[in-house]
Amino acid sequence: MKSGLMAAEISEPYAQAIMSLAQSNNLVDQIGEDMAGILGLLKESPEFLACVESPLVGVEAKKAVLNQALGSQIHPFTLKFLLVLVDRGRITFLETFVNSFAPCCVSFRRLF
Repeated sequence: MKSGLMAAEISEPYAQAIMSLAQSNNLVDQIGEDMAGILGLLKESPEFLACVESPLVGVEAKKAVLNQALGSQIHPFTLKFLLVLVDRGRITFLETFVNSFAPCCVSFRRLF
């Protein structure tokens, strides 16, 4: 079981990294919309979250689920980033990661 503090410590650098990627490619709004859509999916489909977070589901199966569920709906950068999370074993923190992105996005918008 993951603690909130541990999840936040792991998720925040990933949220900052995708924010940096979004800024450098002028995609802050697009990736922000992607994250909002992913958050909506997580709330609407606990099965989806359970699947991608399950240690019993293999890496390739998780990637296939992400590609099938989100591939045509999100920007390729966002999808590739999610696939990196799978490769690095961090997809178990998906919900925390998505929630960590919002403050980065708000901070960016305040600056510009």
